[in-house]
Amino acid sequence: LSEEKILSELLRNIGDDDVFFDIGANVGLYSSMAGAKISSGEVHAFEPHPNNFDRLRDNIELNNLTDTVSLHNYALSDKSGKFDLSIQKSSSPAQGAHSLVSESDIGETVAVSTYTGDELVGSELQIPSVLKIDVEGAEFRVLRGFEQTLSEHTPKIFCEIHKDRLKEDGSDEKKLIEYLINKGYNVNEIYERSNKTKFLRAIY
Repeated sequence: LSEEKILSELLRNIGDDDVFFDIGANVGLYSSMAGAKISSGEVHAFEPHPNNFDRLRDNIELNNLTDTVSLHNYALSDKSGKFDLSIQKSSSPAQGAHSLVSESDIGETVAVSTYTGDELVGSELQIPSVLKIDVEGAEFRVLRGFEQTLSEHTPKIFCEIHKDRLKEDGSDEKKLIEYLINKGYNVNEIYERSNKTKFLRAIY
């Protein structure tokens, strides 16, 4: 039910000419739904986990969305480089949970490339009008990587907050919200999945 509520709110804020960045696309639920709605815009799905990325590609192909959805097998962060992606022991193959920041319950790590959003927007990708962020605790890193984009273009932001993992990264929910407010955003909670996770909407 929570996923339906979040997805419904997101789709309500997407138009047919939007440029949608699905950051932490997993296997492609949000990218597929947005891709079906966007006709003259673009969808960019970012997923660093190798197994998830394979399933993401399959799902986009099965839904005949390859002309609308572009796939990127790397992570977005506040720095470009190589980082170890932590794969959680408790995650099932279907979920593929992973994090750039979590040091707890690690099953294995995979080296992945990271880029900042500003770097990509300034070189090879169009300016996003809507961002969806679900990155298991690295959400503040992603936002800082879009520093210039947020200031100059104010895309709509839909962000899942992972409170425990944000703390592992030396941050917290309050700092993240203050960062967005200081950028001029109005921040509202869409849904609280648990006492550890909630979904926020930030609109300028």
